Amino acid sequence: MSPRRVPSNAASPDYGRGSPKRPGGRRVLWFVLVITSALFGLARRVHLSIGMKNGPASWDQPILEWMVAHRTPELNQLVTGFTNLGSTPGMATIAVIAVALLMWRSRSWWPLILVVVTAAGSLTLTSVLKQSVGRSRPPHGEAVPPYESSPSFPSGHTLNASAIIAVIAYLMVLQLRSTLAKAATITGLSLFIFLMGVSRNYLGLHWFTDVLAGWMIGLGWAALVMLIHYLVVVRGRHLPWRW
Repeated sequence: MSPRRVPSNAASPDYGRGSPKRPGGRRVLWFVLVITSALFGLARRVHLSIGMKNGPASWDQPILEWMVAHRTPELNQLVTGFTNLGSTPGMATIAVIAVALLMWRSRSWWPLILVVVTAAGSLTLTSVLKQSVGRSRPPHGEAVPPYESSPSFPSGHTLNASAIIAVIAYLMVLQLRSTLAKAATITGLSLFIFLMGVSRNYLGLHWFTDVLAGWMIGLGWAALVMLIHYLVVVRGRHLPWRW
């Protein structure tokens, strides 16, 4: 009897059909919910510190002054080019390329769905929080042009990059088989998120606490999106949106 042939797509990630239920789902649920609650709680603490001018907010001016003191024309140009990747056009371009590749490899609509939901949520959070807090940006004298006029808290570039890149990293890890490749992906994309926030502070376009809150809120929102996808699709047998 000839050996059974393995389908050519057997190694592709199973985004939509789900996989047999495994133990530990409840632990994953509680772990992610605790992490998410902690991130949002810390972001609220950062916001409160701005009004009281203590805690993290007391670092705003010293950190900005340190950044200003270490600027050079060449570094300003390099950081400006990098920070533009976190703008709406820049993140849209990154998301489209990443989603196209992820959908092609997985033969699934889930990368598109998750990234669109993540981006819509992060943009909404950014807009609502900016308008409700209404914080002024650092003075133009301490910033690198081009200047921005929208409210400062939280950093939109940081929040949106944190959320979208974190979800892209999650989707990539689901596809990768090598532990080394997974570690390299997480490390590289985490560095991108970190440097995006640092670039906003370096250029004097945001205070440190704007960036800190952007990291926390963006990662908290991404964690919720990933958790729902993991519980409903990866562990369950629901919503088989594949082609």
